[in-house]
Amino acid sequence: MSSQKLSREDITKLQREGRRVSTPLFLIYTKENSTKGQRVAVSVSKKEEKTAVGRNRIKRRLRHAVSGVLKDNKKYFDVFCVAKSGVGSVPWKELLRVCENSILKK
Repeated sequence: MSSQKLSREDITKLQREGRRVSTPLFLIYTKENSTKGQRVAVSVSKKEEKTAVGRNRIKRRLRHAVSGVLKDNKKYFDVFCVAKSGVGSVPWKELLRVCENSILKK
C-alpha cells in the first residue's frame, strides 16, 4: 500500500475537522478517509531548518515514519504533520514511537 499526497484543500479541511495532537517533535492532524489508501503531507518551515536539503530529509523521515505506523492498519487515514524544532536530530526509534503514540492514540 503506497501513500498518496494531500492537496492544499484536503489539508485545510483536515486542519478544520481532524483530530489534532501536539508532541514536542511535531503537530499532527489525523482523520479517517474514504479513499483506498493512506494520504500523508508534511510541512517543515525554514525557521526549523534553513537548508532545503535538511527540510527534505526531515520530510522523508516523517513520511516514512507515518507510513510505517499506518501500514498494518485496516483503516485509511489522512495525516498532516507540522515539524517542530529538533525533529531532525531525533533517533529513528524515538520518532517511530512518538508517531505511533500520536496517530493511533484514541
